[in-house]
Formats: sequence, C-alpha cells, structure tokens
Amino acid sequence: PWMPTSGTLISALRYGALSGELPGGRRDIVDNDLDFFVMVDGAKPLLWTEHFVPCLLRRIGADLTSWSKQARGGRRAEAVEKPHDRKAPYWNCWDATDDRPIPDEVDESLRNWVTMAPDYLMCSRQPPPDTDADPMELAVTVDIVRLLVSRDKAQGSGSAVGGWHRAVAIPLELFLPTSLCRVAGEAVPCPRDPVGL
Repeated sequence: PWMPTSGTLISALRYGALSGELPGGRRDIVDNDLDFFVMVDGAKPLLWTEHFVPCLLRRIGADLTSWSKQARGGRRAEAVEKPHDRKAPYWNCWDATDDRPIPDEVDESLRNWVTMAPDYLMCSRQPPPDTDADPMELAVTVDIVRLLVSRDKAQGSGSAVGGWHRAVAIPLELFLPTSLCRVAGEAVPCPRDPVGL
C-alpha cells in the first residue's frame, strides 16, 4: 500500500487539494514537496530496492544506470535524466537514506529492521535546462519513504518502521486498513487514523 503523509496528507485532509484559498486572496501552500509512504512486507525488504524503486524510475523516465542497490556505503546513488530528454522537463532521483541518520535513541530491537536496505527515495522534477524561469519555482520534489511492516498474526496486530519513523514502531492500525481522501477530485488511499499518526 501507498499513501500520502506529512504536509501532503495535511493538505489533502484540509483542502482536498495540494493547497487552499485563504481570506484576502492569499493561498495556503501547506508544504513545498510531496510526501508518500510505501509499505513493504518486513520479510521481503528487497522488494523496495530490487523491484519498486527501479519500476518507479522507469515509469517516470529516469535513467537506471546510476541507481545502486547498495547505497548505504557512503555513496549518493542517483538516477539522472537521459540525455535525449534534456529539452523537456526531467527527473533526478537519489537515495537520500543517509541524509536522515538513524537516531541514537532507536530501540535496539528495531535497529536491524531500520538498516534493511535504503528506505528513503527523493525525486526532483526539473524544468528544461533552457527555460528562462527560476528552476526553484518550477521544480517538483517528491519524497517516497519505505515503511517495513511486521504483523503478529496470533495477536492480530502489527507495526511499521522506517523512514522518518526510525526510532519507534508505529502501530499498524494507524495505517491500515486505509481510508480514502479526495485530492483534486481523485480518491487516493490515506492512513486509517491520520490524526493518531
């Protein structure tokens, strides 16, 4: 499952859009990027690096040649635009896991979970290089965070760990089953209990 989170989720719940009108002709830009969770079975953490991320990069047209499945070795793994796309908007993507260090206070029982493969993909859609506009005004940044899910079938419960939530296990019932939010007239999956989350 995937779902919006952080400012993207707040904006969806508040306005049903990525921004909203305020009195006096002002606009509420809730966040300057798009944030999403992708939930992955904790028993299959490599689904993220070996399947989901490459599939996403192909879908948006980013080059896979520099994407590394072993990006934790201090290297910044990037997927850069293809040369023939330089006259059109293009995507840059990179593994930003190391930009958000594992907190010192992380529970030792979670540490192995948290370090299972990169968990933070950042993509930025850039305008064409020859545009006269300020690239900062036209760029779109998307943060996609992997959450590893652990289920206790006997107890009928579970938890999720990863991304921004590296120090604690988040109860799975805050996420699942997903509810629906309206964003720009489209129904998208949202956490079951966004206020609790």
